[in-house]
Formats: sequence, structure tokens, C-alpha cells
Amino acid sequence: MLKNLRAGVTALSTGHVSLHADVFCLDNSKTCKEGVARTYHGYDGYAPVGAYLGEEGWCIGLELRPGDQRSQKDFLFFLDRILPRARALAGKRPLLITLDGAHDAAANREHLVREQIDYLIQ
Repeated sequence: MLKNLRAGVTALSTGHVSLHADVFCLDNSKTCKEGVARTYHGYDGYAPVGAYLGEEGWCIGLELRPGDQRSQKDFLFFLDRILPRARALAGKRPLLITLDGAHDAAANREHLVREQIDYLIQ
């Protein structure tokens, strides 16, 4: 949709297009929905992972996950889905992905180096 609309994707002053990916918690306490489990925030809910591109924060990926799922579980598969989308929207500009410390895994760093993507892990 974003490509068809020719939505603007603003780069950083370095020329990189920012891509932020992170897990966050959704409170679904007092429900009996499938996948609701105790989150790292200490309540029952979900732990979705999302990816946001450019200074505009375009959502290019959002996956609902059980509340007790570890942040790193299946994260490489998520990267494999969002990186082609990010590249298509960034054009020839380089990507700079920022990740939370929960994603400071050697497998992630090796994958990003192979894909020639600059990264910052907080």
C-alpha cells in the first residue's frame, strides 16, 4: 500500500532510513482469549512485535504473539519478512535498524551484517 501510494519516507541526516523493531505488551487482563499469557510487564496479555520505518514511523510489520513469548523467539523470521519491505520503500538509501537490548543476540547481529544493514542495539 505504501509503495502504491508513493508515501514519503524521510531519512535521517546521515542518509539512512530508520527502521525500528521492538516487542511491546498489550494488556488483556480478565479475558479468556487464546494466547493471553503473563507478559514481562506482569499482567496477562499479548507480546506483539512491530516494525516502523522512516521518520514518519510507517508500520511495515506487526505480528501478534502470546504474552509469554520471549522477545528473541522467531525474531529472525520477522526480520526476514520486514527487511524486503523496508528496502523497497527506502530505495537506494541505506537502512539503520534500532533494536531493544532483548534482541542483542549474535544471530541477529550476524544476520544484519550479512544483509549489509547498519544497526544500533540499545
